Amino acid sequence: MKKLYLIFWVAIISLATTLQAQEVRVRGTVTDAVDGSSLPGVNIQIQGTTQGTQTDMDGRYEINVPRGATLLFTFMGMVSEEIVITSQTRVDVTMSQAIATLQEFVVSVSSIARDRETPVAISTISAEVISERLGSQEFPEILKSTPSVYATKDGGGFGDGRINLRGFDSNNIGVLINGVPVNDMENGRVYWSNWAGLSDVTQTMQVQRGLGASRLAISSVGGTINIVTQTTDARKGGTIFYGFGHDGYERRSISLSTGMLDNGWSVTALGGRTTGQGFVSGTEFDGWSYFLNASKQVNDNHILSFTAFGAPQWHNQRWPRNLIQTYRDHPDGIRLNPSVGLLNGEKYNAAHNEYHKPQLSLNHFWSVTPSTTLSTAVYASFSSGGGRRTLGPQNAWYQYNRVTSLPVEGVTKLTPDGYLDFDYAVQQNAISSDGSQVIIGNAMNEHDWYGILSNVQTDIQNFRISGGLDLRYYRGYHYQMVTNLLGGTHYQDVLYRTDTVVSRDVNREPSARLGVGDKIGYHDLGEVGWAGMFAQAEYITPQYSAFLSATVSNTSYRRTDYFLYFDEDSPNRQRLQSEADEYYNQAQQAQAQGDEQAHEDYMSQYSRIMGMQAMQPQVSEWINFLGTSLKGGANYNIDDNHNVFANAGFFTRAPFFRFAFVGFSNTTNPGVNNERVYSSEIGYGYRSPLLAANVILYRTEWLDKALVRNLGQGVIANITGLDALHQGLEIDFTIRPDRKMEIRGMFSYGDWSWKDDLIAEIFDENQEFIDSIEVYAGGLRVGNSAQTTAALGVNYEVLPNLRLGFDVNHFDRNYADFNVEDRGDIMSRGQQSWQLPAHQLVDLNLRYRFKIAGLDATLISNINNLFNTSVIRDATDGVTMEEQLIDGQMTQVPIYGRPENALVYYGWGRTWTTSIRIRF
Repeated sequence: MKKLYLIFWVAIISLATTLQAQEVRVRGTVTDAVDGSSLPGVNIQIQGTTQGTQTDMDGRYEINVPRGATLLFTFMGMVSEEIVITSQTRVDVTMSQAIATLQEFVVSVSSIARDRETPVAISTISAEVISERLGSQEFPEILKSTPSVYATKDGGGFGDGRINLRGFDSNNIGVLINGVPVNDMENGRVYWSNWAGLSDVTQTMQVQRGLGASRLAISSVGGTINIVTQTTDARKGGTIFYGFGHDGYERRSISLSTGMLDNGWSVTALGGRTTGQGFVSGTEFDGWSYFLNASKQVNDNHILSFTAFGAPQWHNQRWPRNLIQTYRDHPDGIRLNPSVGLLNGEKYNAAHNEYHKPQLSLNHFWSVTPSTTLSTAVYASFSSGGGRRTLGPQNAWYQYNRVTSLPVEGVTKLTPDGYLDFDYAVQQNAISSDGSQVIIGNAMNEHDWYGILSNVQTDIQNFRISGGLDLRYYRGYHYQMVTNLLGGTHYQDVLYRTDTVVSRDVNREPSARLGVGDKIGYHDLGEVGWAGMFAQAEYITPQYSAFLSATVSNTSYRRTDYFLYFDEDSPNRQRLQSEADEYYNQAQQAQAQGDEQAHEDYMSQYSRIMGMQAMQPQVSEWINFLGTSLKGGANYNIDDNHNVFANAGFFTRAPFFRFAFVGFSNTTNPGVNNERVYSSEIGYGYRSPLLAANVILYRTEWLDKALVRNLGQGVIANITGLDALHQGLEIDFTIRPDRKMEIRGMFSYGDWSWKDDLIAEIFDENQEFIDSIEVYAGGLRVGNSAQTTAALGVNYEVLPNLRLGFDVNHFDRNYADFNVEDRGDIMSRGQQSWQLPAHQLVDLNLRYRFKIAGLDATLISNINNLFNTSVIRDATDGVTMEEQLIDGQMTQVPIYGRPENALVYYGWGRTWTTSIRIRF
């Protein structure tokens, strides 16, 4: 394969060199003639051809142009510009408004920050960078050279990547696609496997660290990731893409675009497929992606745009994390995957995910007056799928020790080669008279999501005033489902108690014989309602800019449980209701006869039945949380080179859905409170043709992290006062010594820690002391993200149209993940979780542009982890108990922070991909 790879490269480069025409490399910036601001998404086309490009979010572009050709610059709402190229290499263009500014998809554009204008910390990744450097990496990994970002593949399965920003995970990072929030409405998470094809259609990706520029009330504790896809500005033509790489990786796609037709219509469509075996053993995957945008410029004042995209996929996963020594001892080394088994003699992975989450949106833009616009997006998302599980009374056959992740001796069933032995279950289930003792099921997590987002904006001299509505409704369906009986005739979904067997679903009998497709385990519905209003005022001049933004929102939760509570027509409910009614009637008769003791006894029986959990309503009451935010900032452009900015703000956020209810029941938790976040930044920027640099100091306080403990016997403790402080320094720069070379770098140093110990006394409704809760968190470093990161990258055009680049990333002060609420032993006070070894990763990329039969073609090759470095990227801290002599007595003391106890995932070794893209 390596020889074939080399021959392929030599042949392509040799062919392309002979076909290469004499061209001029032209670069420049496109700006608005009114305020001098940069224009993102401007179409730049070589007149008479299908060849072209677009400006990035800073209005910059770069393109190869044959001498004597004409460059055509077009942008909706602007007068087109034509420039003849002779020998000039720098062409800056100023565009004037033809009508009121009609920016397609303004719902998203309004959340994009502009350099030297919006006073927030930003990093922008263009479509060109994504296509050239992503390779087989996870989508969030393209941001790994951004200050304060830590992105990994986690378990290493397709789409299983994760990202932390300023020490906060995706639950606390607002992710927007075309201005629409996509964080899960119940838990705030972002599952990147749902968006596996997004890289093919991304126009730009902007990270706004801190509070960010979004006007919406979103969970941007750490920051905001705003992804903007292609729109009606897509130029006429299409692309064909094919890529291949390590471990059977293949990716292919085709896109077509009509461009803007004379009747005002524009249609862009893309379809693609990605398959592979995966670097980690047993992580095969198959993912499809599709994208459709159809837009209509109705007239000079109205645009309609419909977008649909999705990425149906399945992929095998890796689970669980393992001890370092386990990887060292295993033949697969860092590729080890303990979830791989054998079923009917073939490989079968116990960890598997299938999902499809299409998103549809209809956008309307109305230029009401030359200075006032109204933009509205109506959107919907419908998801289906879930993750594979082993379930049943003998589920332990396919589980590992929770502390060591090692097989449990005499329990975990393995083949002689160390694979999970599912054929053992088939044999045992076949002879079981009580049905399958262990089965394969799917944990389903599906939803229907509807929303409307509307924003009105008006310009009054140097002021820009905007405001709008953000309405959402979400229904999340959660249940387990039988998918494989593993050789058994049926399955009984029961709980074994001391003196009885009860069904997990109170609406069916324990003896019910269940089969493939039946729901088991749990079945509930989570509803989330969201109603928000936002308003923002901006003051913009070439030298000064400032903004003040405020939001108010109400989050509503309601839960329905179909297993823990009787259906209205359930025979079991009717039977118990009849018994309760009989006790009530007897109580009334006893009272009428003056027998108070009998009356009391009968009423006690009545209350016992009616107080049973199963007799309560299946649907809970709505719980409401009112949230607010206020933020502002200012930027001052000292001169053409220097600027300074500052911002500050706060917001309150509703606790996640699971904290609003007691355990997994419909009982509401009245004591849970909003979380509070305070954030501030100051920054300095420098811009010149040679150097662009930023220096930023930030501080974020996360107060009253939701913490709920179940103390038993129905007593729930809502603990407040658990606070974290995230502060640090960020530096990034780009140097362009000449047109052939670009040097990028960054350094970030974070100081992220939990602030104080927490000791809370819990009292009941009568103010009687129940218990005390201790969390010894003071001074503990926040885990799961490198607090020191640095990067250096160089791109150099070694030959005409042949660009070679490398990136070096450094990660340090990364503490293993841990649950801070588990630090309840005073002897654990001050014990940091294990600090992962510092490490560096080097990536190499090569891009070559050439022509095939007169068409633009681009050849791209990536090598990630060039030196095949074995590094631990993800870790969970472990604990061991040791006896120590304390106050004259031998005492069991928990010991944290030891590498031999940590459960880890290694990152991938050296990987490579090569691709070719042809535009027509």
